[in-house]
Amino acid sequence: ELNKKLEEQVNLDDSIKTKEIERNVEMATVEVNEKTIKDKKDKKILISAGIVVASLLAIYLIMTAYFNSHFFFRTYINGVSVTGKSNKSAQEIMAQKASDYVLTINERDDKTEELIGTDISLNYNFSNSINELLDNQNPFLWVKYIFKNNEYTITDGISYDDVLLKQVLGNLQCLNEENMKDPVNAYINYTDNGYEIVKEDEGNRVKYDEFYSKVLT
Repeated sequence: ELNKKLEEQVNLDDSIKTKEIERNVEMATVEVNEKTIKDKKDKKILISAGIVVASLLAIYLIMTAYFNSHFFFRTYINGVSVTGKSNKSAQEIMAQKASDYVLTINERDDKTEELIGTDISLNYNFSNSINELLDNQNPFLWVKYIFKNNEYTITDGISYDDVLLKQVLGNLQCLNEENMKDPVNAYINYTDNGYEIVKEDEGNRVKYDEFYSKVLT
């Protein structure tokens, strides 16, 4: 009877150990599976991050190559947008602006007159200046000008016919002697009701030299 009980106890102990081993193996398998899943997730994240970085780098390099021969974003020459334009395209735009140019002259008494670019053979020849601007542009800095304006002012290369300009100015109504009034100072006038101050009259006589200088500017 004692041997039988000892044998049952041994079998019970063996059964318990077997179950513990099975449980440990099962837990170890779960841990291995969880680690495998985590490793796969980490690998996917790394691969995705690598793809994103590679894509951004590729875009950056492509845009750098593009802006090696084209103007940056938000680039203006004399107030004219040349964003993304090549040297040739920028010059064509500026030449077109020359043919479309109109100078509006605001005169006294709410009058206006216009000076049209084609009437004085106004031309823009900015080839040298535009070449220089593009040569000085660092294509690796293109990202900076997504958010910042890049403005240039060019005066070299602007030409016009001075004889035609003087003829056009001579035909302006504001320079017609018949239309000019000299300024008059304020003065005191005596009436039946007493004295009154008559306001000054600024007139509209143009100082030609100053006017001509402003037009050229």
